[in-house]
Amino acid sequence: MKDVPHDLKSDHAIVLVALKQDLRAFEFADPALGKNRMFMLEAVKLNWQALRLTTQLLGDQEIVFEAAKRSFRALELAAKELQSNRRFMLMLVSENWKCLKLAAEELCMDRSIILAGIKQDARSLTYASPELRSDKSLILEAVKHDPFAMKLVPEMGHDREFVLQAVEQSWQVLRYLDSSIKKDMEMLLIGVKSSHLALQFASKDWLNNANFLLQAVRANWRCLHYASAELRGNHDIMLEALAQDWGAIAFAPKALREDASFQERAASRLFFDEVAESVTTEHLEGPKQEGIQKR
Repeated sequence: MKDVPHDLKSDHAIVLVALKQDLRAFEFADPALGKNRMFMLEAVKLNWQALRLTTQLLGDQEIVFEAAKRSFRALELAAKELQSNRRFMLMLVSENWKCLKLAAEELCMDRSIILAGIKQDARSLTYASPELRSDKSLILEAVKHDPFAMKLVPEMGHDREFVLQAVEQSWQVLRYLDSSIKKDMEMLLIGVKSSHLALQFASKDWLNNANFLLQAVRANWRCLHYASAELRGNHDIMLEALAQDWGAIAFAPKALREDASFQERAASRLFFDEVAESVTTEHLEGPKQEGIQKR
């Protein structure tokens, strides 16, 4: 830009190309461009720091919005009143949750604004007011978007009923709970309904407990992944798994697969399951009617 003819130093296209390469190129451009709204709008889209090139347009919502969308630090340069403008900040946080870092205190008490941030990143909760951090429905919404949200509100981990709801939303919440949760059978069984991987958080005592494994497999046959060799040889546990998927037989030890009494029980279970399914289907669909031939 330094060697560009004087009459071209105010040319929007030329200056924008130069700014894209180096913001310092503006030193050699026509200073009046810093007052030109259309030019500045295009400039901040190329480089948010172009906001430094103007003093007159720092309160322009559209220009600041485009800059802050790219970096929350643009709000540090913008007119301070924009940080407390609810409508503006709601739109901005919906695009860039990090703008919550510079939002006015009263806006961090605004449920809609915090929720807009949460939908992008659960870390938005760190900027929420204490009242919102204890809002159970808001935290559950955050957990739905990212189970990591549970780690950001450890105080909620002491509310068992709430935690049960959170685990129901996402089994991965178990990852961020106190280790004592490994002893809570109901919590784990809710988790395995979504994924057998929830059992990675179960204690060894539970994993060696036949009654617990039976209930877990009843909810999700893939829990056999975590069953000991001894429990994989348990007739009742394997029958529950086979009732859901015959592929579960791959987990059965050879001795069980060759056990005549087990084979008989498995075949009987399959037969009665099929009959029950057939009867249920017939009951739901009703008796088939013979077609009436026209004479």
